[in-house]
Amino acid sequence: MNNTLSPLVSIIVTSYNYDKYISETLNSLINQTYKNIEIIVMDDGSSDNSINIIKNYQKQDPRIKLITHPNNENKGLAFSVKTAIENASGEYIAFCESDDYFKLDHVEKKIKYINKYPDADIIINKPMMFGDSEKIKKLQQGFSTLFYQLEKIKRPKVYFYEMEYTWTFPTFSTVMVRKKCFSSCDFNPNPTSAIDIWLWKQITTTYKVGFVNEFLTYWRIHTDSLANTGEQVLDSYWENLNKILYQNKKFKKYIKWKHKVRKIARFIFFREVKNNFLITYILRIPFKKDISKKKKFWKPKKSFLNKIKSKLKINTLDKSQKITPLDYIKYFEIHLTDHCNLNCYSCNHFSPLAKKTFLDIEEFKKDFKRMSELTAGHVDIISLMGGEPLLHPQINEFIQSARNYFPNSNIQVVTNAILLNNMDNNFWEVCSKNKIWLSCTEYPIKINWDEIREKAKKFNVTIYFLSNNGANEIQTYTPCNKDNKTSWYYPLDIEGKQNIEENFLNCKEANSCIHLRHGKLYTCCVAPNICHFNEHFNKNIPLNENDGIDIHKAKNLREVLDFLAKPINFCKYCNVKKRKLDLPWQRSQKSIKEYT
Repeated sequence: MNNTLSPLVSIIVTSYNYDKYISETLNSLINQTYKNIEIIVMDDGSSDNSINIIKNYQKQDPRIKLITHPNNENKGLAFSVKTAIENASGEYIAFCESDDYFKLDHVEKKIKYINKYPDADIIINKPMMFGDSEKIKKLQQGFSTLFYQLEKIKRPKVYFYEMEYTWTFPTFSTVMVRKKCFSSCDFNPNPTSAIDIWLWKQITTTYKVGFVNEFLTYWRIHTDSLANTGEQVLDSYWENLNKILYQNKKFKKYIKWKHKVRKIARFIFFREVKNNFLITYILRIPFKKDISKKKKFWKPKKSFLNKIKSKLKINTLDKSQKITPLDYIKYFEIHLTDHCNLNCYSCNHFSPLAKKTFLDIEEFKKDFKRMSELTAGHVDIISLMGGEPLLHPQINEFIQSARNYFPNSNIQVVTNAILLNNMDNNFWEVCSKNKIWLSCTEYPIKINWDEIREKAKKFNVTIYFLSNNGANEIQTYTPCNKDNKTSWYYPLDIEGKQNIEENFLNCKEANSCIHLRHGKLYTCCVAPNICHFNEHFNKNIPLNENDGIDIHKAKNLREVLDFLAKPINFCKYCNVKKRKLDLPWQRSQKSIKEYT
């Protein structure tokens, strides 16, 4: 290598009863392309053949140094890591657990990064997980937010605040640290197995994190892996974090009630829902007592959540969920047509104002293919709608294509049912074959529901009514053709004077009615369809480039989910406080008063 800096790197291997893996680990280290290394194997009282294997490798390579505790005692991971660091001579310390191994250019790539960014104190890389596929799947979901946050690091930075979202780095074997960073660290976490979280939380309060966006570590996931002790680690999370904050004067302000409430809310959802959530909405709520110390709160889920809600003086966590990134896309919708044959008053899709437009089938296939790639085909419900989707002459092809890309999702065609009696047998057969729901908006219009019921029964197609109270299956529910479905009033603020964040938190659509239009996902249906309002009334309510996320440019699903949980600039044009959902149903007069 022709780098300006070629510092000594100490690679610490913590060893305990992994004789079946240790050879693979050591082979990957002694064959590193970067040669200025020492390998410190810290054995924590192994009772298998590990020590003999390590001694044999010592004979082959003098860079290997074996350390054991007196009388071959087992002192625990935290004590062993501390001992190994004290015996390291390198300017930088890398870690490799004895059941993992390094890519051969692991150290070289990180030294190149250090030469490019000399202020980097902690350098992280991506791990390639292998082994137990079920555990790997769960870990990948859990760490998706972490890697999204790390990928945003363009140059080294203090990373403590971002670790609110991630709580740790994935494994010791991905971390290289400047040795001086450990000089003031406390090595007494609770439990001792949480030493990695404990160290990284302390170091990241002061030192800068850099990220090498490459798979340089092979992380073995198996039954005995420490990656499986997450419950114990999570139990210690709050206690350890508080210790750091109270010890560090820099974070005095950060310790106050806002921080405490955020951590409690985060712990609730991380532990109970098993998703890496951060409920930032609760930051707005006054909170005086430190309830983190009261053990009675860490009781069964229902009573615990109820007490938390009572303390925080809130009736529901619905609003917090608006700005909580989902763990996957549960629902999205798409217009097959923008225009409609019913034209309801103040339609929030602006269908009465839309010109006759039909979605291109090739665009649909392209976008659905990408959505399937991003979501791995995992979406709970997909709505093919409009406008009125049955107006599209290629409705059958859209249904078939949607099912091809999402074989396991619930797919529904949302229709006002006016055309259902006129649909030919091919349509009903396609719906039946592809297990499509027909969701009918139950407006007080004259429709022969008996005939529709018979066709649905004949072709084994499930039909639902969408009333104000939700969905009811037609086979067990008799429509009364009264005002079961009302008109909605969704007024706009043309001057854009509304509070963006408040609107987003109080919006019924936000982060729930996810809308796909022309290759972009939007957090609601109003923004992407504003073009119809603008054209009809000659207005110019802007839809900015950043109001939607381009699914073809998004790096991964986590980037999409994080975007959808944030307010957009368009939110200031919706007058959410004046919305009404219970007006008597009526047809649109296409008057601007319906929308303002």
